[in-house]
Amino acid sequence: MTDETQETQVELPQLYVPEAPAEPPHEVIIPPPLAPSEADKAQTDYVTYEKATGRITTWGQVPLFVIALQTPPEGQAIQVGYGREETHYVADGQVLVRPANTATLDGMSLKNLPNPCVITTQGVAHDCTDDTADLSFSQPGTFEVKVSAFPMLDATFQVTQS
Repeated sequence: MTDETQETQVELPQLYVPEAPAEPPHEVIIPPPLAPSEADKAQTDYVTYEKATGRITTWGQVPLFVIALQTPPEGQAIQVGYGREETHYVADGQVLVRPANTATLDGMSLKNLPNPCVITTQGVAHDCTDDTADLSFSQPGTFEVKVSAFPMLDATFQVTQS
């Protein structure tokens, strides 16, 4: 037995590695980012309001095209314009400033009440359809009385009963 080692050579295929070209084979055009127009970027005030009353429920400021994409909740609509729940309402397609409340306090009487209105004191609301209301409390003290008649602003009074 002879120890003969045979060498076998196997030729491996050569991998093709292309050389990088000195310059790209064609011109590469990189587009600029899409730039909105100044009009698209401009912020627009809007309000969402109850159709039945004109009471504003939400407000904001976004580009006009975003307003066009919005769907308001049922029974509500969107109006372009500046407004806030506490100080504005919508009527006849316009955002308007809520008018001052006509109610006045004279001693223990509320006068010039809007008709109808709601008089709230000590957390209890009372409907009122008169133009005056006499106030009376079961205990002495100072009490807050609020007169509400939307779209008028609320009128708040401090009433002291001795």
